[in-house]
Formats: sequence, structure tokens, C-alpha cells
Amino acid sequence: MKASSRVWTLRLVEKLSGRAVAIAAMALAVSTASAQYEVREWANFEDGKLPENLITIGGGWQQRMQVIPTESATTQPQEFRNPEVGTHVLRLEAAPKRTDAKSWQLGLAVGEVLDRSKLSPNGRALFQADFYVESKEAFPSLAVMAMEPPKNMVNNHVDSIQGSFYRFGITKGDRLYFSQVTPGGDTAKRFEQDRELLQQIPVPGWHRFAIVCEGPEIIRCFVDGREASFSPLKDPSMSSIMVGLLLAEPDKAYVAYADNLSIQVSDEAPALPASPFDAGWSMAAGSSSKAASAGASTAVPTAQVTTQLAAEWLPPVQAWNKAQQDKKGMLLYFYAPGVERVEKVNQMLATDAAAKEYVAKHSAARVDVNQLEGGSIAKKYGIFKVPTFLVISPDAQQYKKVTVGPNDTWQQIEAQLAPL
Repeated sequence: MKASSRVWTLRLVEKLSGRAVAIAAMALAVSTASAQYEVREWANFEDGKLPENLITIGGGWQQRMQVIPTESATTQPQEFRNPEVGTHVLRLEAAPKRTDAKSWQLGLAVGEVLDRSKLSPNGRALFQADFYVESKEAFPSLAVMAMEPPKNMVNNHVDSIQGSFYRFGITKGDRLYFSQVTPGGDTAKRFEQDRELLQQIPVPGWHRFAIVCEGPEIIRCFVDGREASFSPLKDPSMSSIMVGLLLAEPDKAYVAYADNLSIQVSDEAPALPASPFDAGWSMAAGSSSKAASAGASTAVPTAQVTTQLAAEWLPPVQAWNKAQQDKKGMLLYFYAPGVERVEKVNQMLATDAAAKEYVAKHSAARVDVNQLEGGSIAKKYGIFKVPTFLVISPDAQQYKKVTVGPNDTWQQIEAQLAPL
């Protein structure tokens, strides 16, 4: 869906009037609303290439790290071809021919450097990567990193990581771990592990690993919104950090896959975005995922949708195609799960006869702004508060945008959207 969503978004931008695009561009300066995460960095490899702003890590990376079409990984089961993964993935080859770090470390870092010290006390920055896990007998030694920009690079490359970093992922094939590494140390300054949560991961399938910086001091670690037993942790020592991923395998050779390396930021610490890989878990996201002996801190809540909307709501790509086919106006509903005002609008859309009638007159799509693709679409149109409706005329030359107020009725919302 990622590639087609991007095509749809670009086509829609091209069809909007110049004034509409200008208004959207001006809106980019607006602060992120409390319910939303802003996508600061997102490497999804959908153009079939490595990002231009990347830093590569490890010896022989040109031969061991490539972006490949998803369909070319022919040995993988159907779960590998997840819509969130899209048409291309990052292929990494663990090939430990020697014992030095140049041989068995392989990875990359990408994008902007985030100043963590400037996060508000309630702010949150998510450093994320998606990893494919084939089976419980073949856990890859992959980790997502929040790392200081490497020094002494040659052509944006380092043979091995020399600077400080936080790392969260899988090691030794039997545990999740968090490590904090500082320059000059032979071992990690801090090492925490959780064996139980790793064994709960549904396989085969993709999973989202996240290092969550909460304010300037607290660090939390999640797999698909399930918090590791050793989390939360406290460490304010690293402030300027960027997102990366690392395959660190000194013992055996195999192929691993990763995707959606990203940073999302919010100033007001809303619920964590729901993982797109939530299916198959036997435990709920959030506090129920932590072991009983994990500690006193309450886990970060994850987003939930409590109201089921009618079946006429389509994914954005299908809605766009249907709008073109039926020559209907298109209605986009931008929302974020777990927000009280969104839930109120959901109730309207599910029960109000006038609201149902209005939706039925359009080709309608919902956009979760806290998903990576949804956040990208929202940013494209200057949507920085939810809930918001955007309706576009059948010829795509006119539009109306309405952000719902706390006391708005459906009649007031529809009146603002008229006459489109």
C-alpha cells in the first residue's frame, strides 16, 4: 500500500489548485497537535534505492546491503508480503568471516539529528525500525539504534561504530536486549535483557521495534507496543541522536530483512501509534505486556479504536480510484486513535443519519495520522490537528477543510464543508 498511496498522494497534489498547495505549504509551520506524531524521518526504500542521506556501517556493505523488490524474496511465506512493507525492503547479509567488527557489524543510519534535550517533559520521540522474524529458531541479531552521529567518517561510511548509542533488538537468538555503549569501553555501559517477551513474538511476520525517548531523560523499549520488562530506563547522557539499525552477528551467516526506519515526535506524549503488525499476539499492547516483576512504572498506553465505523469507509487508494471511477467527491477523515474528540466524531459517523448520508455521497477514506503513511499524507495537506475532514470536488479543483471543535455538531461540520 505504501507505494500506491504515495502515487495517489502525488496525483492528488498535482490536481489541487496552486492556491490549495500554497495553503498546505504554509500550514507546515504549525505546531504538532497534542494528539499527533510528526514524521521527522522515514526511510522506506520504496524508490528501490538506499537513501541519499545515509551513513553506512560495516565492512563490505556494498555487497551485503541492498534494497530489493519484496517479490524477489521468493523463499519467504505470504506473511513477508505485508502491505505496510510495500514493494521494496532492505536486505542485509550476515557474513562473519572474521571476528573483527568490520566483518560482523552491518547497518546504516539516516536523516536528521534530533536534539533530545529539547523535548518537553511530556514529549516523546520514537526511533523505530521494522524487522522480519522468520521463526523462533532463526531470530535475526537485528537492533534499532538511537545514536550519536559517527565521527571520522570516510564518504559517509564507518567500518564499525565508534560513538555512543542506545540499541534495542534481538541477540543470541534467545533474548531482547537494550545496550548503552560509549566510546572507549570494551563492554556496554549498560545491558538489559528480556527473554520472555521475545518468545511471545508471533512468527513468521514483521514487527516494529521502538526506542522511545520520553522527555530528556527516560527511555522505553517496545515491540509492537509491548513494553520490555526492563523498561523504563533513565539516562540523559545522550542528547543529539539519529536513528539507525544494526545487524551484529559474529557467529553465523544468514540473510535478514528490515524496513521503515523512522523517527516520529510529539510534544505532548499521546498514546503510542498502534503497530501495523499487531495480529497474532496473545498479549495486549501496553502495561499487560510487562512481566509481573518488571517494576513500578506504568507502561505507555497504545492507541485503540473503540467505535467501529460503517463499511463505506475505504483505504485511501481504493477511495481515490472509486472517486475517479464514479466521478464523486472524495472525503478524507484524518483521525488519531485514543483521542476523546475523535471518539466523539466516530460516534457521530456511526449513529447520526445525516452524517451517514453525507459519507455515502462521497468516496470516503480514513487516515490515521499517527501511522507513517498517514502522517506523511497529513503533512502533505497541512493537517496538524485531529479530527479533521478534507473534502475534494469531483474534478479535484476545489476543496474544503474543517477541523472539528470540541462542541461541534454534525450539522455544523457539514455546513462548513458545503457546498462541496
